[in-house]
Amino acid sequence: MTESEIKAYIAALQPVLKLADWEIRVEMGKCDADCWAQNFTSARYKKATIRVSAEILAGNCEENVKAILIHELMHLYTAYGHKQVDSLLDPRHSERDRLLEQIIDDLIESLIDPMSEVIESLVEVESDT
Repeated sequence: MTESEIKAYIAALQPVLKLADWEIRVEMGKCDADCWAQNFTSARYKKATIRVSAEILAGNCEENVKAILIHELMHLYTAYGHKQVDSLLDPRHSERDRLLEQIIDDLIESLIDPMSEVIESLVEVESDT
């Protein structure tokens, strides 16, 4: 997929995934280590930026790219709750809080990963490219 195809795919998915009221920006750029893509959200204002690594295009087939993009979109559903939990924890001062934060992150990922694959297999969208 090209950058414009990625942007069109995400735009086409928004109404299907009930995210049409979100302002989602897509940018190509460097992601954290071991990430193909990542998101930066403001759930309160329903705004998000999805940063997509250029390496995603070389290292994955189109179906994998789509599943990764859906995965990032699914994080928009967990963003508000995740932010609320993070505000209760202080990972700088407590080993317990660091462990709780990691458990929550792992739980979110363990739910989003299979859901993204199922959604990708079920959803067909027409994107304007």
